[in-house]
Amino acid sequence: METQIKDISQLLNLKFDTRNELLYAVRRFYAAKGYVLSIRGSRPDKYVNLRCERSGCYRDTRQVPADQRKRKRTSRLTGCPFEIRGKKQEEGFWMVEIREPKHNHSLDVDAEGEGMEVEHAETQLITNSENFVTDENIALEENVVEEENVLEEENEAEEQQEKQEDHTSSNVAPVHEENAYFGLLNSKFRTRTELMQAVRGFYGGRGYMLSTRGSRPDKYVVLGCDRGGSYRNTHKVSTVHRQRSKKSRLIGCPFKIRGKKQKNGFWVVEEKNPTHNHEPANDISELSLSRRLTRDDMANIEEMTKSGLTPRQILRALKKRNPDLKAITKTIYNAKAKIVKDKLAGRSTIQALFDELVKAGFNCNFLQNQEGHLTHLFAAHPLSVVLTKCFSNIFVIDSTQKSNGYKMPMLAIAGLSSFNTAFYSCFVFLEKEDGESYVWALKTFSNILGRDKDNQPNVFVSDRESALTDAINVVFPTATHIFGLWHVEKSLRDNCKRYFETREEWDAFLSNWKKVVSSPTEAGFFQSWNEFESLYSEKAYAIEFLKQEWLPWKEKFINAWSDKCLHFGNYASSRAEEALEKLRKDLHVPAGDLREVKNKFCSAVEKQYKEMITQLESEKIRVLYHCCKVSLFENILCRVSEHVLVELYKQYEKVKKGTVDPVCTGRFTATMGLPCAHTMANSEALNLDLVHQQWRIDTRLLPRRNPLIGLKARKDLCPFADLNGPPADPLLIT
Repeated sequence: METQIKDISQLLNLKFDTRNELLYAVRRFYAAKGYVLSIRGSRPDKYVNLRCERSGCYRDTRQVPADQRKRKRTSRLTGCPFEIRGKKQEEGFWMVEIREPKHNHSLDVDAEGEGMEVEHAETQLITNSENFVTDENIALEENVVEEENVLEEENEAEEQQEKQEDHTSSNVAPVHEENAYFGLLNSKFRTRTELMQAVRGFYGGRGYMLSTRGSRPDKYVVLGCDRGGSYRNTHKVSTVHRQRSKKSRLIGCPFKIRGKKQKNGFWVVEEKNPTHNHEPANDISELSLSRRLTRDDMANIEEMTKSGLTPRQILRALKKRNPDLKAITKTIYNAKAKIVKDKLAGRSTIQALFDELVKAGFNCNFLQNQEGHLTHLFAAHPLSVVLTKCFSNIFVIDSTQKSNGYKMPMLAIAGLSSFNTAFYSCFVFLEKEDGESYVWALKTFSNILGRDKDNQPNVFVSDRESALTDAINVVFPTATHIFGLWHVEKSLRDNCKRYFETREEWDAFLSNWKKVVSSPTEAGFFQSWNEFESLYSEKAYAIEFLKQEWLPWKEKFINAWSDKCLHFGNYASSRAEEALEKLRKDLHVPAGDLREVKNKFCSAVEKQYKEMITQLESEKIRVLYHCCKVSLFENILCRVSEHVLVELYKQYEKVKKGTVDPVCTGRFTATMGLPCAHTMANSEALNLDLVHQQWRIDTRLLPRRNPLIGLKARKDLCPFADLNGPPADPLLIT
């Protein structure tokens, strides 16, 4: 209303269309005179009472004696009796009634400014209020802002004490809070979503978060405090076996409010239990519901997890997109766990992986317990089977603990090609790392090799594990089993390095130990060990560790014994170990997307296979320039790999330079399967028969067609899988 009100009589004779207009006019009129008014009672569509903001009196709620009070007691309240009422007439318009026209205090100098602030707050609330259908709700909300602006001028510490005392001593809310609450109850909403947003916004601004406790589409929705209910031990885990301490935010808060759809299509709020049994939160971000993520946020988390981002990086990216996001790192971890749980659909991770592998056409085998749960899983890509049969002389075995995402120990096997490169052969998940499980895994591995004697392994390289050693002896009794030196060195670093003060001391210790390991003869080893033990007599723990943990197995890794087997120079290399480490990363479960795991692993195997085909065809028509000039090699050019030619050329240079040892130990030929410098010195041209089949490329034939094409999952191999899923990608190896 734009009418300029000059005196009280004019104000009393005015008719207002809405309560909002009346409040605006009355407050504006008295603000111009130096008084600020606030609502002290109302009833929607009936009346509203306005009193001077200096009415009432100071309340010593804490009962602090004057001699113990730290600060001087001050208050703006003077018990001003002024009161004016706005009342709705039968005709529907609003009019002003004077109840007590007198003030007991002088004018406020800054009242006009305060009135302008009130006007601005009213205008903002009217503009921004979209969810409330009725005008009364707008007025009720602006009253809250009005009261807050007035209270800011009072002593902050005293007001905070009063609020806390009022909250703990009674469930009765302040007058303006009560008005806003009644306004909420009398509001009408077009949709259930609008109602829920309004109710949650109302209580969220007051330090409470609400969650849905029951609903029925197009009928009702029940909202309760997020601290309602009590902790439920759904997994029935006893306190003795509990890994983490039991904590819960639930304290049985009885608050409940209901949204109901009326016959006219509008939604209204109904009161069920308006009381809380706890303090409101000082910061809304303390409440977990305020950190709830949207569907778009969940989709972004899933995509970023697949890309390899850490939870902290994901949180940083989400907050960059939405600065108001209240999520914390724990929220991201919980979101990732929910994504994994949803994608597993009640299956264990290992069962879900098995489903994907069988549908993709992998060679799989498994064992189940009496409850039908998967306990053992063997899987090999069809291309890996081709490579395993083609290069079956030496295999590297690596086992890991339950640190992977499948919560089962994993056994991985890698082979070595003619090009001295590693390839994936298979991987096995086991319930236990015992002899029986290892025997089952190796027997299944033996089945994919077949019964052909030419395809049987000659050497296995692994870590020191007695159960695995026994299993190799049972399944492959003719094969030689040695330990990889990288495992020995890793064990030394983990257990002995801390006893050396400087890096130089440790490097010297490791160098001298390698000299002991490389002893060419048994007598030489015992002599080297005695010298080594004497040199490091002060490092008693390191010497004792070697004696207890490794010397009993000296035949498995000391050169004097291990160089008697055909290990092709790979017992001291970590090339295969690096390949197996990559395999473990490929099998990592990103956000529960096991199809992505399968695709990554298939992609890695197919890449290896393509590279080998390309290298095989290339080396059959191309040779190293410096080797093609050596007549000694004319019978083996383009028939053996370049790696072999490099090794043979090193032996040839010894002959050429005259640095050949007088006595042939036979070590090079025994370990590499290649002719040594002594043989070259007595030959005009090397015969191809002198080169072991492991290094031959003239007899290698790798099919170009992907074995996955045309394969269909067998139901008897996959009791868990949905075999109607998408077929394997028919990729052609080109």
